[in-house]
Amino acid sequence: MLSSSPPVQFVVPVLVHNIAYISFGSRRIFLLFQAEVIPLASFSVDNQRLVRVTRDWESRLQIQDTLVVLGDGTMAAQQQIFSDFKHMIQYISSQGSCVTQKIQFGMLEPCMPDGATYLGKSFIGQYNNKADIDGWYFRRTDQNRNIEMTIAVTADKCVPVMEHITGTMGAGAQANTMVLFTNLTEDVADEAFDLPPECFALAPT
Repeated sequence: MLSSSPPVQFVVPVLVHNIAYISFGSRRIFLLFQAEVIPLASFSVDNQRLVRVTRDWESRLQIQDTLVVLGDGTMAAQQQIFSDFKHMIQYISSQGSCVTQKIQFGMLEPCMPDGATYLGKSFIGQYNNKADIDGWYFRRTDQNRNIEMTIAVTADKCVPVMEHITGTMGAGAQANTMVLFTNLTEDVADEAFDLPPECFALAPT
């Protein structure tokens, strides 16, 4: 059951151990993270695909690796989408080949905007192994986006736990996703943001 008690909101940029984060009320929102994202509407025994998402909001980079769960439980990479929101270009690589396309919408910001509707609090896990979460609803109607988002984030660092997005992004591309974030870490190696070698020749100089 969600209870309503919204935290105070203010934003202050900070730097700790060379990792940038933002203070948001009593929270520390890290600008760098990696997670394995499970699409709840399509994931099944017959379709065990998930996406490893790596984001660096400071550098405005997002990497999406589509992974397939094999019979022995290991995961194999199928495709990578390397999105450079600073130059608004996307590199799509698979099996040694690479193509590019322009990005037509802005990068999703960390946490939530001012004016978001607070839905209340709950927790995941149990007993001493639990994390407090907050629910929020808001819209993004700028940067060529017209979307509604309902999110559950950790109460301390605003790390995403679940996310539901509907609407349009870019030139009418429909969005209707509900995802669960798992295996989330703030410890991301620099090489995670390296452009695949097959895309080098397509990068802007």
